[in-house]
Amino acid sequence: MDTIGTENILVAHLAHESKDFSSYQNPEDIQARVQRVKQLGAKMKACPDIEYWVADQSALTSSDFGMKFIGNNGRTAFLYMWYANPSFFRLYELRFVEGTLPSMEEEEDGDREYYVVNRAALKELGYDSCQGATLMYEDDKVRAQNPEAHSIVAVIDDYYDGHISAGVHPMVFVVRRGSSGDLYTLSFRPGRLAAVMDYLKKVEREIYGTEEFEYTLFSDQVKQIYAADRRMAMLYTSFAFIAIVVSCLGLFGISLFDIRQRYREIAIRKVNGAMLKDLYVLLLRRYVGMLLLAAVVAVPLAWLAIHYYTADLVVKAPVTVGLFLTAFLIVAVISVATLLWQVNKASRINPSEVMKSE
Repeated sequence: MDTIGTENILVAHLAHESKDFSSYQNPEDIQARVQRVKQLGAKMKACPDIEYWVADQSALTSSDFGMKFIGNNGRTAFLYMWYANPSFFRLYELRFVEGTLPSMEEEEDGDREYYVVNRAALKELGYDSCQGATLMYEDDKVRAQNPEAHSIVAVIDDYYDGHISAGVHPMVFVVRRGSSGDLYTLSFRPGRLAAVMDYLKKVEREIYGTEEFEYTLFSDQVKQIYAADRRMAMLYTSFAFIAIVVSCLGLFGISLFDIRQRYREIAIRKVNGAMLKDLYVLLLRRYVGMLLLAAVVAVPLAWLAIHYYTADLVVKAPVTVGLFLTAFLIVAVISVATLLWQVNKASRINPSEVMKSE
């Protein structure tokens, strides 16, 4: 499983062009649009702080867009699709595990396409290797007399393109030399965010005459995907803390009442030569036994709760013995610390004063 690069990536709305091509009334308007977009691309290449960049309609996040493809021996698979250029894979640090993209710099045909899939898609198509592997649009097979089979030139490692609970999607990347879109995603040299932002603002003023510079950091977009999970974790943590505090107060009250009832017994034992350590064992033994009994009951119940709660999750954290042992030790320390003040006070009473009061 691969991880994508999320740091030092900026997503900015730079191309202020209409998405309605009919709004361009004549060929001169269309040519002017093309020239502005080309100028943007040249400015991206000219900045020494910008390493890689792509222009698209959205940043690399989860998408429902996909099509059915036909793979090995007529096997049909639904693959999520993404249109990309060669810089796309370097920008997000997506690693090729098999095959490679051919050099596209010298190609005269800028619309030529190459197909790259991830491991999950390769498996869905029924292949073990991209050597000789092809895919075909299912719609082409239905509509065209001689449908084209596209070669799979490379395979990238699997990665999560959205929330981790959604699992790994089988993906196909249609790679072309160029890219288009209003949203520019670019990776910049570490520590050069301010300089890159100033540069992009200047470019926007020169080409479009606007100061409406909108941007986000890709790492912030990824964090936003898990914002609800963080809020839920904070809620669980808060309720757990409140439950521990209430339990400690209850334990403190019960121990206070119980130990006060045993003051006469403690006094008699001290008169008969009981040592301080003997009294500690006497008073704590009952509560330690209750703690062990509670652990025997709670651990299986907690394991079952975790098992059913995570049953539908694609990726699960390992549930090990160490997890329950750590929880038991934390609870034991808190419980003993809660009892210790009362036990210490009871073990140091003056027998004569207790006998007088009795």
